[in-house]
Amino acid sequence: MTLRGFQVSEKLIEKWVSEYLAESVWEVRENANVNRSYTALMSYVVEKAMRALIPKYFPEKAVKLHLDGWIHIHKLPHSLFIPYCAGWSTERILRMGLKTPSISAKPAKHADVLVDHLVNFLYCIAQEWTGAQALSAIDLYLAPFAEHDRLDYKRVKQCVQRFIYDLNFTGRLGMQTPFTNVMLTCGAIEEYMDLPAIVGGEVVGTLGDYYHRVPEVVKAFCEVYLEGDATGRPFTFPIPTVPVTPDFWKFPEMDMIWLATARRGSFYFLNGYSIDVAQLFSMCCRLVINTAKVVHKNSYREKLEEIEGELFKMKHIPRGVWAIPDATGSIGVVTINLARIAMEAVKRGDEKYVFDILQDLFRVARECLMTMRRRYEKSLESGLMPMTRMYLGHFMNHYNTIGFVALPEFSSILLQRPRLWYIEDPRGAKEVCKLYRSVLEFANKICEEFESEDGVLYNIELVPAESAAYRLARLDYEKYPEFRSYIPVEAPFGSEGEKVPFYSSLITPSYSTWDLRLQLEVESEIQPLFTGGVMKHIFLGTKLEVEQVRRFVENICKTTRIVYFSLTPVMSVCQKCGWWDIGIYARCPRCGNEMIDVYSRIVGYYRPVKLWNVGRKAEFKSRRHLREEDVEKVVLM
Repeated sequence: MTLRGFQVSEKLIEKWVSEYLAESVWEVRENANVNRSYTALMSYVVEKAMRALIPKYFPEKAVKLHLDGWIHIHKLPHSLFIPYCAGWSTERILRMGLKTPSISAKPAKHADVLVDHLVNFLYCIAQEWTGAQALSAIDLYLAPFAEHDRLDYKRVKQCVQRFIYDLNFTGRLGMQTPFTNVMLTCGAIEEYMDLPAIVGGEVVGTLGDYYHRVPEVVKAFCEVYLEGDATGRPFTFPIPTVPVTPDFWKFPEMDMIWLATARRGSFYFLNGYSIDVAQLFSMCCRLVINTAKVVHKNSYREKLEEIEGELFKMKHIPRGVWAIPDATGSIGVVTINLARIAMEAVKRGDEKYVFDILQDLFRVARECLMTMRRRYEKSLESGLMPMTRMYLGHFMNHYNTIGFVALPEFSSILLQRPRLWYIEDPRGAKEVCKLYRSVLEFANKICEEFESEDGVLYNIELVPAESAAYRLARLDYEKYPEFRSYIPVEAPFGSEGEKVPFYSSLITPSYSTWDLRLQLEVESEIQPLFTGGVMKHIFLGTKLEVEQVRRFVENICKTTRIVYFSLTPVMSVCQKCGWWDIGIYARCPRCGNEMIDVYSRIVGYYRPVKLWNVGRKAEFKSRRHLREEDVEKVVLM
């Protein structure tokens, strides 16, 4: 396959329209957040046509390696023009109000207006980025409005309900919702308490002065997530993260967090015992403050040099994939196919080849990411990102991100054990950790060299790889038939059809039959080595009680170095009567209807499995959903 000399014709357009309408190719379901619609059809056709520009703007070698399956350049073709993900300063929105190219609103004076501003900001800004958009400390910033408006709990909940519902309506191109994340501090980050509370654009004290209203806000979030929408479906966005620090355990509404997690899998947990959450988030707040006045080109470089030293202090703090601090994020992501590297190393009988080719691929990724950065700076200057220019103004705090995918398959191939993840062996786990550590330490060293030479930030991310994991596995399955026993295959969920290959986007794969405690040991050792995003999903097939969830989360946070994790119960929802429960059901036990939607996290967000791409459906079918006794072993650890 090649893109060189590719020209769009009427015949090609007709072909793409037919593909979409018939869903005859897997790419139609590449993104589970996209709903079938006219705008999704238009988006599919336009994206296909825009791919003709990729060789013109991106380095030739990177494009070739992407097509061959060595690497994956994410978010094509949109990543030709706009960057990937960002965290935004809630404080800045409160001070500036909502300024858009068409209309401007003064800073919010009331809670309902604040909600509208935040929602509309996220919808607008999502048009200028290809990936996730995040807001931090929503609970703390909403609390002063609850106090000044004298809201009772019912009205606080109404505001939160409005916020969550509005962020789940399909207002983006392709009939999709903006990919949004929020962090609820729950009093766990003391450094936030001294930051200014702002109402109507004016400082009205500190956030700590209004902390007594925070439990109401968090309780409202939990209740809305628990209830789901009018038909019982879980909310997809915003994805909420809670930082678990020693101060977190004093929070009065903890039980609601555990309940929402047990029933809906709502929350992610950022482990403040493993990383310095306060430094990560409070330093980013200071970066926002320090760069708040950098809007004119003349002062840009001078002001950024003042904060460069402060910025680089936080560069190696690991974080969760969806826990994006203010004023930072990722320019773009180029992911390396580790399984391919392992196959070539084994074929050559030379493990050192792993590091030789890894270094070469890192250089290719670097060239591609620096090309992206230069292009996005032009997009910013030329007016393609008007709101980003107003609310951020630069990409100095954003990382060039190099991703990894297929780590479990990489280790099984190099160790030449096709059944590695199905036969529990503590010695094998140690060998896996040794392999992972050698690769990640090597990768981080290269990134440090790149940072020194390029003057920009680099990090390593365990990428979600919603579509990349299938695309790369599919290519390798055809190219390397001698290694097929190492590539997981499964028939897609809901189908008795042909089995399809896929790669894992976790450190310990969802299909592993290892005891959860052994998986967590590996995660604990390896997660802190990822300087970008990382996560561990613990997939559940059964209900847990509130106390079980509390003890489970507490034990992981206090006894391991795991950075970021979720408890993800699989859910079934009846389309007819709205009944829902944890587990995989073929028929509604209430009304007998067989129109059941099964929901789980595809790579981090809940969507019905029927909307997933074929590779992810196969991965879902292979998942080992844990039982109550598996969780209890960790509770008693």
